[in-house]
Amino acid sequence: MICLSFIIFHLSFSEASAQPASRRKKPVNTEESGVVSPEVKPVNGKDDKKPGDIKPGADIKPGADVKPGDKKPGDKKPGEDVTPSDRKPAVRPVTRPGTRPGTRPGTTPEQTRPRQGQLTQRARMMFPTALDMPEDVVWRRDIYRELDLTKDANGGLYYPVQPVGREMNLFTYIFKLVQNGYVPAYEYRLDGNEVFTDSAKVDFKTLLSDHSIFYEERDGKIHVDNSDIPSSEVTMYYLKECAYYDQGNSTFHRKVLALCPIMLREGDFGGDATKYPLFWVKYSDLEPFLSRQTVMTSSLNNAATMSMSDYFTLTKYSGKIYKTNNMLGRTLAQYCPTDSLMAQEQERIEKELTDFESGLFGSSLKNDSTGVADSTEVAPAAADLKPAKATKKKKRTRRERASRNSGSSPASSSGSAARVSVRRQRH
Repeated sequence: MICLSFIIFHLSFSEASAQPASRRKKPVNTEESGVVSPEVKPVNGKDDKKPGDIKPGADIKPGADVKPGDKKPGDKKPGEDVTPSDRKPAVRPVTRPGTRPGTRPGTTPEQTRPRQGQLTQRARMMFPTALDMPEDVVWRRDIYRELDLTKDANGGLYYPVQPVGREMNLFTYIFKLVQNGYVPAYEYRLDGNEVFTDSAKVDFKTLLSDHSIFYEERDGKIHVDNSDIPSSEVTMYYLKECAYYDQGNSTFHRKVLALCPIMLREGDFGGDATKYPLFWVKYSDLEPFLSRQTVMTSSLNNAATMSMSDYFTLTKYSGKIYKTNNMLGRTLAQYCPTDSLMAQEQERIEKELTDFESGLFGSSLKNDSTGVADSTEVAPAAADLKPAKATKKKKRTRRERASRNSGSSPASSSGSAARVSVRRQRH
């Protein structure tokens, strides 16, 4: 039996090997036929799968380890043409009509991207910017004042000398804004006039070197420590303000136009301190930043604070006039040689401004529609009555004297008494 079975197995094997290649069964292509072949079980407990092999039809999960050289589903061989069906359609962003990709409706790329040293559009919207002074005003007068920070009215701009947290004085705040490029600074000319052009801008590094302010350069940027900022030496300011009448809404305004910090520094041999005007700053560039900084307005009530922008808008400062715009371009010191003449000229200019503002709409003491008499008209009437009362008193005194003289005789006294009795009877 064993030999017989061996002979039959040998004959079947020889017949199978003798068949032509055309009659042999071909392996089924699972990708073309769409039939998934069964999983190949490991032989002898081992898996014949190589690292990086991917089963047909299996999805690649994000984060799966794919080594270089491994073939991904859908990859083409080098030199193989890509059919139109294999190309993926490009995804275009949906934009509204009238806008560009990457911008919000109603905005432009120039508005969304702030330039160096400028506020963003969101910051401009948060700050309620006041209207600029119209150019077609019928009356205007430019005045230059000198603010002394040692006075109580201006003391809030000087303290604290050294920054305490987020609190700092005006000069330290302006210094940091100029240092970071948020606010441009313009040179102070010898004639005292300000010029706000690109050619008049001051280089910050040159400014520090000219006034011996210590600084360090780190990674191409200038760094100045808080202790090196000369905020304690800046005790004065030049301020340019404009008083104008707006005929559009019939109002009188005073607006600050520019500021110039003045550093008072003593010489090497002592003596009086010398004034060093540092630079001019446009108030319109500075105003959005001043709304974030507060200033104390009272030494008795520490809770009385306001923003620096409101401080200048409400003209809480106090300063003497040293110059006005005139046809000759002269300052008060050029035509007022003495201090007394200087004080008189300053009072005269201040009185002209107050008189113009108070008399702009006429006197408030005139008669109103109800016909009530004015106090200025009542006063002359009262003054006219006083002489009349005086004349009556004089007449009475004369009559009394005459009656006294006539009262010495008994006949006149009896006659006067009889007349009084008659009047009583009539009544």
